[in-house]
Amino acid sequence: MVIWNIEELDGITKFDCDLDFDKLREISLKVKSNAKPYEDIDETERDKYGVHEEWKIYSLQETDEFFPYIESIKNKFKVDGDFHHTGWLSSWYFQDSNYFLPEHEDYLTQCSLNFNLGKNPAPVTINGNDVVYTCSLLNVQKSHSVKNENEERILFKISIYSDTYESYLKRLKEIKWR
Repeated sequence: MVIWNIEELDGITKFDCDLDFDKLREISLKVKSNAKPYEDIDETERDKYGVHEEWKIYSLQETDEFFPYIESIKNKFKVDGDFHHTGWLSSWYFQDSNYFLPEHEDYLTQCSLNFNLGKNPAPVTINGNDVVYTCSLLNVQKSHSVKNENEERILFKISIYSDTYESYLKRLKEIKWR
């Protein structure tokens, strides 16, 4: 894995990388029909926001034919831990056009590697700043939201449970630079 153009902002670090985005888009087409409306596992958050029909999620399963490929991405990005809520999980998110994902903090996840797979990525708003990215490390323990515009937003995400944002950022900087 090669990364470059690392730009640290408040709560988010943008970067470029040589990930095979076409392959991830291809997988997203396969899993989209199995994506379910997002429903938070935290009862307080679920009561607060309800079920998001306009924001669907497909969570990676160890039985998926492409699991070894996604695990290889996790390994290239030096994410520690087992495939579980104590290490890492991976998902595809499909956010309908013109849908506002309310401000929230992620439950259990410390930080995440996010990869926008659409042609015109919608910005994430974190600490009052709108940040457009293709690849990022996001501190999901800070409040963030996404206001999507006229196109569906497709996001591939590796949720990291085993490291804080600050801890994992140090590791990310050790990956090969171009």
